[in-house]
Amino acid sequence: MNNDATMIFRRRAEAAKAKQMLSRQERNLQKILDSIYTGNCCRVLGPRHHSKSKLMRRAVGRLNEAGGHYAVYLRLADIQRENEAQFFTHLYEVIRENLPPFLAAVRLEGCETAVAFQYALVEWSRQSDRNLTLFMDSLEMAPPNLVASLLGALRAAFTMVVNQPGAHFQAVVCGSLSLSQVALDNASRFESISDLVLVTELDAQERLAQARLLCQMAGPDANGRRAASAVGANGRRPIFD
Repeated sequence: MNNDATMIFRRRAEAAKAKQMLSRQERNLQKILDSIYTGNCCRVLGPRHHSKSKLMRRAVGRLNEAGGHYAVYLRLADIQRENEAQFFTHLYEVIRENLPPFLAAVRLEGCETAVAFQYALVEWSRQSDRNLTLFMDSLEMAPPNLVASLLGALRAAFTMVVNQPGAHFQAVVCGSLSLSQVALDNASRFESISDLVLVTELDAQERLAQARLLCQMAGPDANGRRAASAVGANGRRPIFD
């Protein structure tokens, strides 16, 4: 093997080793960012209490710091969801409040349906000087029919601008459920245009942080018992749910 080939092999081996040394959170963060920078949508799925929301907020921060995207984070748990009209109206207003002023000025009246919401996303993207990326957390908090309508609108907005010049629209959705559990067509269609980031095992640092949180929630009398249960004598992953 010549010197050039040897050097290339060593660099690849070093890069692979460095990637393995990253924490689980950092690896998953990089997967989300890679998906966005590739131009795709993304879905982040996994059990509860696995720092998915923290992961989403970190990705939003990275994108906004880099300056190539307007990234907006919101939780469906904070969105009114009694019916479709209330859901999409409130969702539209929350997103608009978090956009730059020149985009927030682009106001559409009567955004009460999935179709109207879809066209609002497209219009914001067309008026923007950067890609618009929505991070939607706690997907499981909304009724399945509204989740399906939302995923359909996100997919439609993405496909309407993906091959057009100028800024594009992208979405990152996050939940504690598989999209197949929604059991409606729009869910599987969104899967076809999104990359999957599966959040599973906690690393040692995250297990310790989770144990401390559980201790705080349980109170001082249960600290010792909860910490031992959460971290485990052998350091293996605890069951929090």
